[in-house]
Formats: sequence, C-alpha cells, structure tokens
Amino acid sequence: MGYDLRENYYTFKHMADKNPENNPDLYTEHFHTSYELLYFLRGSGNFIIQHSSYNLKPHTLLVIRPGVYHNLLLSSGSPYERIVLRFNEMDIPEALREQMETVGGVYNVGGTRLSEELLRLAVLHEEIPQEIVLPIFKSQLNVIIAYLCQCSKRSLNASYQDEDVRRIISYINENLTRIQSMEQICSDLHMSKSLLQKRFYEHLKAPVMSYVRTQKCMLAESLLRKGIPATSVYLQCGFNDYSSFYRAYVKVFCHSPTKS
Repeated sequence: MGYDLRENYYTFKHMADKNPENNPDLYTEHFHTSYELLYFLRGSGNFIIQHSSYNLKPHTLLVIRPGVYHNLLLSSGSPYERIVLRFNEMDIPEALREQMETVGGVYNVGGTRLSEELLRLAVLHEEIPQEIVLPIFKSQLNVIIAYLCQCSKRSLNASYQDEDVRRIISYINENLTRIQSMEQICSDLHMSKSLLQKRFYEHLKAPVMSYVRTQKCMLAESLLRKGIPATSVYLQCGFNDYSSFYRAYVKVFCHSPTKS
C-alpha cells in the first residue's frame, strides 16, 4: 500500500506511520514553498496552521498555501495515515490558478466526489504502467483541484485560535518589509522578548525571526516571477544587503534568486 512520486515541485504521497511519535520530522518547523493538500485518513490529534488549531478526524482535508507554517500534534499511540499532494501554482492551468486564490483552510470532504478523486490515485498507481503514472497523476491533480474549488460549504472552523500568535503574525504581515529585529516587534506590540519568543515557538515550532525571513523570501519569489531583478528585489523585501538576502533565499528555496 502507498506511493511516493516526486518531480520538481510535484509530490504525490500516500503513507502511514504506525508509531508517528518516532518520526521527528513530523514535529519540526514546517512550511513549504508550494501548495500542499493533506488528506487525513486515519488517526487523531490537532493540526496547527499559523495561529489556528483544528481537530483532526478522518476525511479532513487541509489546504496549505505556500509559506504558511503548520505543524502536527498527534494523539499518543495513534497511527497516522494521509495522502499528501504538493504542487507549484504556476504548474496548474491558469483558470484553476485563479480559482485557487479563494481556497485555503480546512475542509470535511467525507462522502464527496473530491474524496473519491483523491482516493482514486491509489487505483491509478496500481493499474497504470509506472513509466507513465506521473503524468497521469498530474492530470488527476487538476481534477482534484477542480472539485476542491467547489467545496467552500465544507470548510471547518478552527477549534482554537491563539490570540497572542494571531497578533504577532498580523503585525509581521502588515509590516514585513520594515522589520529588522525582534526588539522592533516587541516594542511595537508591547510584549517582552521572552514572552513573544515563547508563545510563538510553542505554537509554530519556529523562531520569530526565522518566520520573518521566510515571509520576506516568499515575497521576493513572487516579485522575481514578475521579472523584477534580484538586485532590486532584496531592498523591496526589507533585506539590508544582497548577501544576507541571497543566503536566506537559498535556505528557503534551495536555489539562487537568479534561477527563479
């Protein structure tokens, strides 16, 4: 059972962890530079997306946008089975890309055609010759996204929202390009450095300034795609010099800004 197919920004995985607590990669600082669809099939726990926490149940579908931090809190001893799809928005048809702008969050898709199309990937993996299965999966992804864009009424509300973390993230989003230090954030939010670091790390498993650099790099990538040269982008995104921008960008995207 299961599959794991990858090519460039594409990932198609169906996997199960019988003892997920033994997999440390599930609980670390976590974000992707592409879209992620995570279809939760088995287990129990909570999934944190930014400042919001959602109760996980079978047939929960999480739609996670590029650069959005998320992490998992599984119930002890509970197996964890999921389907994971990742893709670059530029690799899907323009009409679907525009519709995806309105999609994000968490959905209950049990008993829907969307669920059927997600589960169909396993059938395709078994029945299609392996040398052509990846392009078939890419085509099936477009079908899945088309049905996803019709599922707005299936969206779920968060079970819990952390107000401190919401304030911090909102502040960062609104002031991203001018943020230069932790002290600046603390001063503007009237929070102590120790409290701000503690609350943010507890929720997102990421240091605050690491999150800020990631968001600056995500902004930079969107500007680079518009044809703005890297030597101009780094200043627009709030980096003090090109070398620090270059190092941060390579850490996030695993390639230089000139290759975006």
